[in-house]
Amino acid sequence: MNEDQYSAFLAAIMPDVIHLVAEAEQVSEDEAAVRFYSSRLYEKLSDEHLKVWHYSPQTLCAIYLDSKETGRLTFPEEAC
Repeated sequence: MNEDQYSAFLAAIMPDVIHLVAEAEQVSEDEAAVRFYSSRLYEKLSDEHLKVWHYSPQTLCAIYLDSKETGRLTFPEEAC
């Protein structure tokens, strides 16, 4: 996947992720975006080579919420 395709893919899934985070944390989507984009998960998601982008919006939201609760960024075993 080239950088343009990767950027387009991220742009396509991020609204769903942000919406799920907003619902889970009971905040506005603007606030959810600020929180998610400043997270360690987004830092990893931004690196195409880590392949974190292949998770569904639901899985990404679950990883994000878990990392906030535990302080650890843990990916499903299939990512290893």
